Amino acid sequence: MLFVLALLILRESLGLIYSTVQRREKLRAVKWDSETIEEAVRNGFAGDSRLLKELGIKTWSNPVADVKSASEAGELLESAGNFFEDPRFLIYEESESKFKWIASGTWPVAWRPRVRVYGTSKFKSEGHIEDDWDLMPFSIFFRDVWPRLEDIYDLYVAPVVEKSTFTILKQKIGGFFDNYKVVQSAPILIKRISLIDETNSRAQRLASALPDFAFSADYKQRGTARFDATQIYISVRPLEKDAITQKVRRQINWEIPIPSRFHTIAQLPKLETTNLNSTFVEQNWASEPKVEYSFIHKPRAFLQAPFSGDVQDPEADVLRRKLITAASDAGLPTIQADPPAIVAPNGAKAIFDTLGHLVLAAYFSRRPKFLFSGSLAIELHPSVLVGGVDNGNGKNNHHHHDSDDR
Repeated sequence: MLFVLALLILRESLGLIYSTVQRREKLRAVKWDSETIEEAVRNGFAGDSRLLKELGIKTWSNPVADVKSASEAGELLESAGNFFEDPRFLIYEESESKFKWIASGTWPVAWRPRVRVYGTSKFKSEGHIEDDWDLMPFSIFFRDVWPRLEDIYDLYVAPVVEKSTFTILKQKIGGFFDNYKVVQSAPILIKRISLIDETNSRAQRLASALPDFAFSADYKQRGTARFDATQIYISVRPLEKDAITQKVRRQINWEIPIPSRFHTIAQLPKLETTNLNSTFVEQNWASEPKVEYSFIHKPRAFLQAPFSGDVQDPEADVLRRKLITAASDAGLPTIQADPPAIVAPNGAKAIFDTLGHLVLAAYFSRRPKFLFSGSLAIELHPSVLVGGVDNGNGKNNHHHHDSDDR
């Protein structure tokens, strides 16, 4: 009898040891790569923390909470998934010991602002994670959620523009009456449209409106389907004169941030890049139409000023030259010797549907200019971000970015 009991105990012990070994082998098989972590976070948003547990998370320190277990991590992510509409998470850069990521979600208020968080997760040791965000939660709330005047003004007319494209590095550059500031762009997915202006004239104002081929679908309201809006950025730069005709031509570029619910080019509709139809081209006003998606990984720095005019106004070039002078006086090198102006027109919105199609461009030209303003900027050299920007108190502002990632 004792012999049989001993055999039973031995069998159960061996079974327990075997199952423990199997579980450990399973944990070892779960790789800490970007795809697995993205899946774990997305599952966490949906209330499934099994993959988080398989990853063996022990602690997770972040600006919202200090998590002590995989279960707590799952609860935190589930809370975020329940609060935000359409939460998204993407790792856009990875190395052996850290991941850089973008998380976003729609805050549930009437103007439906999209919140976007940029962060870096560092692995201190096995199962221990430490997060570093681009801004603290309080600052992100006031940047992305707190309503601006234009949000209320356009509330029932067009979607609110996503605000988290830029972070201010230095609030004041230039003279006493100059309202110039240094801003940093975040890693972002954009739709880039371009063509060559053959008119050599400001009268046609080709840059003022997106060309026909920029749009990939018609605007259709489908039930309660939601639309997203982003700012339109326009630049015009002169090209070398034609060697034969001596004709002056200019390249017009439109850069349109893709809404943050779309994090990868694979999620977006396929672009038609040949046989691009454009009234501008048909009228022989323009040539070489192009359209593409691009993910800009590295942050960019700009010197920015308020501007309510058109990119092809003479005043735009005057302000551009003032910014170049101000940058030189402040010791801020520009991206090139004579950088073009990049204008974000007052009241210009690119409207995307739920599939990621650019379907409409809205221009609110009747907005009172004394209340609303667009912006004009010139791009600064990336070394500005490496060295930081002097805030006037002897300290440099790096905004939590490591210099080796420039």
